[in-house]
Amino acid sequence: MLSDAVEADSSDSPTVGVVLVNLGTPDEPALPAVRRYLREFLSDRRIVNLPPLFWKPILETHIMYGHARLSAAKYASVWYESGSPLLVHTREQAAALAARLSELAGCPVELSGAESGSAAPAAAPLGNINSLSGAGSPADGPAAGPGQTGAADPSAVPSRPGGAAAGQPALTVAYAMRYGNPSLGSVLAGLQAAGIGKLLIVPMYPQYSTTTTATVIDALSSYLGRAQNHPETRWIRSWAADPGYIEALAQRIEASWAERGRPDFARGDKLLLSFHGIPVSVTAGGDPYPKECETTADLLRERLGLGPEHCLMTYQSKFGHGEWLTPATIETVGKLGELGVARLDVCCPGFAVDCLETLEEIGLLNRDEFERRGGGQLVRIPCLNDFGPWIDALAALVWRHVAGWTDALTQPDPRRRTGL
Repeated sequence: MLSDAVEADSSDSPTVGVVLVNLGTPDEPALPAVRRYLREFLSDRRIVNLPPLFWKPILETHIMYGHARLSAAKYASVWYESGSPLLVHTREQAAALAARLSELAGCPVELSGAESGSAAPAAAPLGNINSLSGAGSPADGPAAGPGQTGAADPSAVPSRPGGAAAGQPALTVAYAMRYGNPSLGSVLAGLQAAGIGKLLIVPMYPQYSTTTTATVIDALSSYLGRAQNHPETRWIRSWAADPGYIEALAQRIEASWAERGRPDFARGDKLLLSFHGIPVSVTAGGDPYPKECETTADLLRERLGLGPEHCLMTYQSKFGHGEWLTPATIETVGKLGELGVARLDVCCPGFAVDCLETLEEIGLLNRDEFERRGGGQLVRIPCLNDFGPWIDALAALVWRHVAGWTDALTQPDPRRRTGL
């Protein structure tokens, strides 16, 4: 549940909070926890846009008793000893980002979370952040258009911590879940209570959709509607065409090829880019998601030097009986198996971290379907997770969007100059 008002006055604090927000996960792969998670997730009208009087009886019967049992078994098949894959990788991603931002800021960056509470050590600042996001980014500042980001101004990288007291964290990185725990509302309330008055919300969805990014903004708006003391807030819309993101994806794929050998495309091997699907009815209403997925796929093909005949694009994770975006991943994988494709590599560019949809749906379900239909080997390429080139790109993306806020960290306190 989203928190009520926060009493702490954080409006003058120089500390900036960066919150990575992912979809969510059950607390454990047990049926009660899965039911709690699915009930919250599938009650969102942006996810299932049906009248509540019609949908709620279906949710509380068919979904809670049939679908939930299947989901619990799937979660159990990929659950880590350390917890939910999505939560574990998100936590690691946030920790890596905090360390990288500490290098950029030249001062401590705290990692906020139930199992953290430590600050990343300060390091010598880098001279040019532009190299982290690829060449050719337009210098647009913190605001950017759909699927694009602006390049950073090298002069904005601080040479020393200023506004924050020595040893005091200049930035705080936190992570939250849109559904499940830790909830976005509780994380925001905790950051405000700690005196943080400037918040950058980073929905961890490279391609914008009303079914993902917009739900995060809905939750943010709901929190602000209850709060008596509003923080200054920004959020990142998407980064489907960001050069650093595309380069990180390419390097992730190439790292897999370095380990397993490059697919023999001349002999019919394929690379498949599988994005999460959404209902066609959503796109008919103006959702730009498929266009942004196509943008990412086109740029990644160009970077890898592959044509669409070698690098395919599909949509996965269909839910319900309505029409969803096509071609469907599971159907494409089956057809490629029937064609006798010897090797099929699968990359999921729309998932920031590995989770149920990549580990179980791609790594188990689609692999089995490919082999059952006559295919050879299906190679699941890991998501970006805390992959170094991606953390560099994410840090650059975040740094551009906190431009202006970080100026306070590089300026001496005027009261020290005047003796106040």
